[in-house]
Amino acid sequence: MPPGSRPEACQALCTQNTDCAAFSFEPAGSFFVENARCALVGHGTGLSLTRDNSYLDGGTFFVSGLKPDARLLTPESEALADEIIADLAEIARLRETVRLAAPMSHPAETPMDLALEGAVPGDAYPSYVEIAEPGDLYDWSLSRGSVFVHDMEGMRGQIITPAPGDYVLRYVIDHPRAGRHLIAEQSLAMGQMDEAAAPAAPSGAQTASLSFPMVVAPGEAVPVTYQGPLHAGDWLDIVGMGQDDDMSGGWSWAYAEGGPVTLTAPGEAGEYMLRYVAEDPSQGRVVLAQDVLVVRAPDIAAQDLFQTCEGTDGATCDLALPGGALLTLPSGYGITEPLILETAAGVAAERASFDVVRLSDGAAVMMVNVRQASDVHCMDGLAGDRSCLTPDFADGDGMAAGLVLASLAGPAPEATEDEAPEIAAGDLQGIWVFSIDMPGRADDQAPFLMAELMQDAGAAVLEGTFVGAPDLGPLPGISGDLAGMADEGRLGLTMAGADGATGLIFTGEAYGADAYRGTLIQSHAPLEPATAAILRRIAGPGEAWDGPAWMTGAPDGMEAALQMGQQALQGILGDLQGEERAVAEMLGQVMGAMGGAAPSAPEAAPSAEMTALEGIPIEGLGAGEALILLAPHLEE
Repeated sequence: MPPGSRPEACQALCTQNTDCAAFSFEPAGSFFVENARCALVGHGTGLSLTRDNSYLDGGTFFVSGLKPDARLLTPESEALADEIIADLAEIARLRETVRLAAPMSHPAETPMDLALEGAVPGDAYPSYVEIAEPGDLYDWSLSRGSVFVHDMEGMRGQIITPAPGDYVLRYVIDHPRAGRHLIAEQSLAMGQMDEAAAPAAPSGAQTASLSFPMVVAPGEAVPVTYQGPLHAGDWLDIVGMGQDDDMSGGWSWAYAEGGPVTLTAPGEAGEYMLRYVAEDPSQGRVVLAQDVLVVRAPDIAAQDLFQTCEGTDGATCDLALPGGALLTLPSGYGITEPLILETAAGVAAERASFDVVRLSDGAAVMMVNVRQASDVHCMDGLAGDRSCLTPDFADGDGMAAGLVLASLAGPAPEATEDEAPEIAAGDLQGIWVFSIDMPGRADDQAPFLMAELMQDAGAAVLEGTFVGAPDLGPLPGISGDLAGMADEGRLGLTMAGADGATGLIFTGEAYGADAYRGTLIQSHAPLEPATAAILRRIAGPGEAWDGPAWMTGAPDGMEAALQMGQQALQGILGDLQGEERAVAEMLGQVMGAMGGAAPSAPEAAPSAEMTALEGIPIEGLGAGEALILLAPHLEE
């Protein structure tokens, strides 16, 4: 499947394939795979289960699921499935409860005491503790000493340490059905002997070390790995700078028992100290290691944005887009990486898609050429770009939006010979609407979901976006992406909500011309009652269509604000013609969205608030001067 494919497309393929019982999906880039991969599993509705412990290799699919009407396991596989689940649960429980108690360092070639807590009894099945060089878990040539649990009295025993060096100490089980598994592990350092033949002090006897990300966001989880003596009661914590005597656990703490721990960063930005605190039997409570933890808000410009226009002085920047076009932004804004979207058949769009982001808080205030249906106000530019204002758009973002609209007024780059040839639209491409199909109910035939389907000619796979009515349907107000497949009069669509937690699956049969009749079920709650629905096309590719506000994306009250902005701009700029007129109308829409006030009479004069834009006086300016202020690159 091409890069950018979603798991819903894989699920739709399984839903429409009668030989598919289950599916699995890997996104592009997983395991260094360039393209996405979709595997359809099973034959008919039955799948025999075998066992070879291949799961020990660690390879897993990112997404998998059962076909809603399929029976995955044949009857003879049920017992084997229960057995595998029970074995894995036992191994997981052991990893949570077993503690391997031993020094972190010890003199070389001498007996070393060790103990196990919560381990499997030695007569249950083979299990052992070994000292090994770091490397392959099951390479016996790397083992440097071992003791079987059945030879340890009361789960306590001794092991002869190897030559000086760095090793690992491991507790391993040989499960009779699930095979060999590592349950607990710790590092182990072997020290030198002194001239008296008496053991020298271990190299790290009363020391500790810490490893963690130095800079984190407020409230972020902080993964910590460490080494230390692991006395009973040792802990790790985060305290304020200069609070060395604070032994209360500080902002966050966890016991040091050998394995990695996760602490929670303070909610306030600043510098803190992350420490290893030991309960030493001879010295008492002592801090053995500490290092600075910096808590600060994430650097939005560095982490999430492709290009930025830095500063607060009102200067502008020209940013390069794919194809050689330039985008003008004021200081204090940036854009996400411009992407050339592709259809399922690999046909690329002519214009790039990206978001305009306010640097002060990281909010996306404008989306350009977005294909997601959403409840934002959108405007079509001269060159075919579709720009949408988000709910985070504020009065102060008007200048940024105006410059973006003006700089996108140029024509699209000319196609080159290397670009993919155009492919005609498929039979199902267009705007479709779901309506309730429940005769006798008051809302029968009422529309509750609008979908834009994208399909290449001759392709069975579809993709697109959808948006739902705010007060009707199985999941009111849902919106997101969809994928599906059409096959000999049958249509299957899988719709994934933008929240990632909800979704719908539609299966239907052809119902006359340009219509399908079927049912909708909730993908995350398949036991909920199905909704009978009819899906009808209301517009083909390029055809005009209309509908209620929840379909078209115009929020309440926006129309009045737009009218006010357009009237104000017309009064200031005069009677423009041609391309300048179109640019001015787009700017008027932005200014109207900024105003958010009640409509004024057509003959009313511009208000005082509309006679200046972001501190730039524009009253009395000619049309050309005003446009140059807003978009300097139009001067020529």
